[in-house]
Amino acid sequence: MQAEAKFLAAVPHVDPKRVGLWGDSQGGWIVALAASRERAVRWAILNSGPVVTVGESDEWGSLAGQSQSPPSGSRASMLAQVRSDGPSGFDPAPALRKLAIPVLWMYGSDDRNVPTELCIERLDALKPGHDFSWNVLPTAHTPLVLPTGLLSSLSQSPGFDPRFFPDVLDWLRVHSIAS
Repeated sequence: MQAEAKFLAAVPHVDPKRVGLWGDSQGGWIVALAASRERAVRWAILNSGPVVTVGESDEWGSLAGQSQSPPSGSRASMLAQVRSDGPSGFDPAPALRKLAIPVLWMYGSDDRNVPTELCIERLDALKPGHDFSWNVLPTAHTPLVLPTGLLSSLSQSPGFDPRFFPDVLDWLRVHSIAS
């Protein structure tokens, strides 16, 4: 990602101020690292990009069923368990603290792979001094509406949440990335 961003920023017909990264799910960890290491990256958008540790995300997914099976308990009880066990594994916070670019996170309120509530808590703590923003839509791990929250209900999905693309476009426009 770093090499690609650097390459794009040097292409004559590319506005280097508009070179950014998009990450989905675990790509959120990778984008945070790449953007913290490469000055050519000027913005980032993360769909369900975790800002918790790998261990917290893995534990949450295990408890919540990873959109494959129903959750093992209420969101509150699962969050309490993840909080109780605490962080472990790779932590994106040091890379996120280094960022001096605008970043947008798009989350689902019923994400069964990434603990949205914990991510927002971490973002609240990291936000001072950063141009970080996030939106939470009534979706699961994907911006597609899943009637049951499980991937098995994909065939009954009406499609993307109607706010997903407009929210992303509005953010891009506010940051003068899209016109």
